Amino acid sequence: VGSGDISWVLPSVETTSMAALDYCTMIFENRDLVDLVASHLTSGEALRLACASRLTRVVRLREVETTAPLSWDGPADQYEALPWRELPLPAATHSAFLVGRWRDQGWGNRKGMISIVDMSSPDAKAPADYAPQPACVVAFAEPAPHQLEPFRLAWTPVPDRAYRIWVRVGGGGGHELHLGQSRLWILEYVQDCAD
Repeated sequence: VGSGDISWVLPSVETTSMAALDYCTMIFENRDLVDLVASHLTSGEALRLACASRLTRVVRLREVETTAPLSWDGPADQYEALPWRELPLPAATHSAFLVGRWRDQGWGNRKGMISIVDMSSPDAKAPADYAPQPACVVAFAEPAPHQLEPFRLAWTPVPDRAYRIWVRVGGGGGHELHLGQSRLWILEYVQDCAD
């Protein structure tokens, strides 16, 4: 080895590449480890991980259900939010998304709201008009627009908890809330990469 030559200290490119490949293979062939990594990622990051390799295909996007359009008319004295329906989330859900289109009565004050509430607490509910969002609300959109526009609610469900959609029309009289067809999508963990 000549003076100033440090090539003997550095591994060859071929050795470095093989070590990195072996390390990656070791990590990604451990399904529990890949699931753990995915559980700490956002939904977008988890999808990108799933697209990276057959070995990292641990999540997939799936539509769970579609609901028909629905409308509510708000009585003048109804300021509270109303529970609409429970969401059927499988235990192996990484992330959930409720998407659709909505609007209010088309004029006046805008009070409409749609929210997802974690029902694990006995007093869990969405807020009334102009009230702050309590901790049990995991996703919400407000106020409803006057013209039909899209909404998207996204959240990371906790396993073994129930989630319910709540809506608020708004009190004071003349308020309406109209939901077009809505879809519930989930990013779910898959048991087999071939799924």
